[in-house]
Amino acid sequence: MVCVGVFGAATLLMHRSLRWRLAPTPALALTALFVAVPSLLRLASSGYADLPLILFYLGALHFLARWQTTGDGHDLVLGALFTAFAAFTKNEGLALAVWHGLVLAALARTRAHWRGVAAYAGLVLAVLLPYLLWRLPVPGHYENYAGRAISGVALANLGRLPLILMRFGAELLDWRHWGAVWLLVPAGLVLTPRAVGQAPGPFLYLAGVGHVGLYVCVYLLTPHDLASHLADSLERVLLHVVPAAVLIAGHHWWAAATPPELFSAGAPLPAAGPGAGPARP
Repeated sequence: MVCVGVFGAATLLMHRSLRWRLAPTPALALTALFVAVPSLLRLASSGYADLPLILFYLGALHFLARWQTTGDGHDLVLGALFTAFAAFTKNEGLALAVWHGLVLAALARTRAHWRGVAAYAGLVLAVLLPYLLWRLPVPGHYENYAGRAISGVALANLGRLPLILMRFGAELLDWRHWGAVWLLVPAGLVLTPRAVGQAPGPFLYLAGVGHVGLYVCVYLLTPHDLASHLADSLERVLLHVVPAAVLIAGHHWWAAATPPELFSAGAPLPAAGPGAGPARP
C-alpha cells in the first residue's frame, strides 16, 4: 500500500507540475507517458527506495524551476525541502542536493538570486545537519564514493568510460524499459531550440544532465566489477532521471505554444493555452 501511495503521489505531483504552464490536454498526455514508463511500472512495487527518491526529486525540480521563473520564496523553500527529503532517501540525494545548489549558483545573476542560493543552502543544511551529525560516527562503507573521488580513483579509471557511455546509450534506447520517454528531449531540442535558454530551461537541462553525469562518475568510482554493476543497476538509476526528461518535454511543449515575440528580453511569459495553470507574478 505504501508503494501505491507513493506512486499515486508522484503521478499527481507530475500532473500538477506540468499544469503549471501547460493546458490540460498536453499535461495529461505527458503525465500518462510518465506513469506508463515500463521500468517505472515494474520497479514501483519492488519496495526499493527509488520510487520515493523519484517523488522527492520531482518536487525539487518543479519548485526550484518555478523559483527560477517566478522568484517566489515559497517555491524556493519547497524546492529546498524536497531536495533535503531526497537526500534522506538515498545517498544519491545528497549529491543531488549539492549539484542543485551549484546549478542555482551558476545561474545567479542578481543579488536576489544570490540571496536565494544562500537561503537554499541554509535550508537544506538545517534539515540535514542533525542526520549528518548522527551519521558521522557510523563506520564508512567500503564503497565510500566520496572518499574514492577525493583520492583520484575516477581519473585512474577513465579507461572505463567508453564501456559506461556505450551501456548508457544502449539502455536509453531500450524501448522495453522506457518506451518513448527519452526521445522527448531530442524532439524538443529540434522543434523548439529557443526553449533551452528560456527560464526554467537552463536549470532543468543542467540539473538533468548533471544527474546523468553523477551516475557516470559512480560507475567510474565503483569498487564492484563494472560489467555486473552496470547490468544490475543501470536501469534502476536512470529511472531517477525520468522526471527531469518529462519536465523538460513539458517546457518545450509550452515553448511551442508561446508566440516567439514573448521570448524577447524582458517580455512577460504567461502560461500557454486556454486553461493552463497560471504563473505567479
